[in-house]
This record gives sequence, structure tokens and C-alpha cells, in this order.
Amino acid sequence: LLYKLGTSLKSIEAQKLVAKEYFNIAHNIMETYGLKTERAFAFAFDLAVQNGGIPNKIKPQILKNLTTCNGEIAKMNAIYNHRLGLVNPIWQLDFSNRKKTIINGEGTVHGIFYDLENDFGIKKGAKHVCNYLMRLVMELSKVC
Repeated sequence: LLYKLGTSLKSIEAQKLVAKEYFNIAHNIMETYGLKTERAFAFAFDLAVQNGGIPNKIKPQILKNLTTCNGEIAKMNAIYNHRLGLVNPIWQLDFSNRKKTIINGEGTVHGIFYDLENDFGIKKGAKHVCNYLMRLVMELSKVC
């Protein structure tokens, strides 16, 4: 019954809409903070899905801090540090594990070790290909 519900055309269309919303939030984060790689997109997408993005109230502080950052890893760490302060203390460890795993390219989340390059093909400096990823998300939602 649950399988039928998840694979119905209505459910697939709803999944596509939600995926597109998250994608748009992540893309906005990339544009706003000058992020350009696949790993940065994974970071931005995780922020979108897990945390709803980055609230406008901390945007000026982040942008100011980014002027002193050298490189994308430093930018992601600066964003992480600002966003962490808004996370409920109950969820801060989970937030940190997820974001630091993405930023560092490897780490443990919910007891499982991940290596982003070996497990998902997300290389440190690989350029983000926005339109390709959106098409991929849309195609995958057709198959599910």
C-alpha cells in the first residue's frame, strides 16, 4: 500500500515539487555566498533539506565574515559556524556531524562512515553543474 502511494503519479509530482523547492533554496545559497563546487552544493542542499536554508537575519553577518575567507572550505565553515548558532541544542550534534562530513569530504553520520568521493563521486574541487543536477533530480523522481 505504501509502495503504491509513493509510486503514484500524484505522489511523484508532489516529490518533484518538493525536490525543486529544495534545489532552488540550495541554488540560492550557492549564488548568495559565492559557492561553486559539487561539495558546496551538497552542503547547500543539506542546509535546505535539514534546516530550511539560511535565515535572512544572519545573512549580513555571514557575508561580512566571508570577505576574510580564503577558499570554499573556509566559506562553508563560516556558514556552518553562523548557522549552528540557530540550531536547537538537541540537534546540534547531528547538524555538526552532517555538515562537517560534507565540508571535510568524509565523516560519520548516524554511526555510518561516509567518504563523499568514494561513496557518491563528489570530488573536492569538482565544479557544480546546476542544470544537470536539476534534471537528474527530476529524472530520479520519475523512476522512484
